[in-house]
Amino acid sequence: MARKWYDDDELDILINRNRDKVLDAVETYLDNATDFCRCRDCRLDLAAITLNRAPVRHFVSEYHMKYYGEEDEAPLDKRMSRLVNEAAAIVARRPHHD
Repeated sequence: MARKWYDDDELDILINRNRDKVLDAVETYLDNATDFCRCRDCRLDLAAITLNRAPVRHFVSEYHMKYYGEEDEAPLDKRMSRLVNEAAAIVARRPHHD
């Protein structure tokens, strides 16, 4: 087997900046939505679909995240909210629970 170019613990410092943004947007959606199923499968599907549609922004440290991040977070927050709403419609049409 080929030697890996990294140590497993090194990958822990890779940060997907938008992951937390997506999870916050999903939480806000669930706090406000009245007709969305709250079962584990639907909540996780909502998060997974949104994460798959969100742009990935990886950084190696908090310093880089702040230095290269957007100055105005509002457009990104609105985009994440829109992506969550789109994902919720998909999950509602085809839920994966019994």
